[in-house]
Amino acid sequence: MNVTITIGAEEQNFVGGTIGGLWRIEAIDNASPAVVAFEYEGSEPTTIFDMPEGNTFQIRGMRLSDTGQILGTAVEIGYTVGEDLSKIWIAGSLAVKASP
Repeated sequence: MNVTITIGAEEQNFVGGTIGGLWRIEAIDNASPAVVAFEYEGSEPTTIFDMPEGNTFQIRGMRLSDTGQILGTAVEIGYTVGEDLSKIWIAGSLAVKASP
């Protein structure tokens, strides 16, 4: 079943010179937790995986720096693939802004 996964992005401040790189999405089947069953790295914060119906996955989303380090927070959600559950949103980063 095609499952669309989208990372909900929030703006955060980073040390000058930090350059954002690719987005990364991973899906780990609870039946084989040591193996990343599906993975995506690309310029868009969304992808589609063809996932087996009925399986439960831990899905992680993150933004990487240009050197491959995680920027901000990696977010994770549990998800069971089903006909009425074909689209999910991943969100959960925290934005903090200082004011004078």
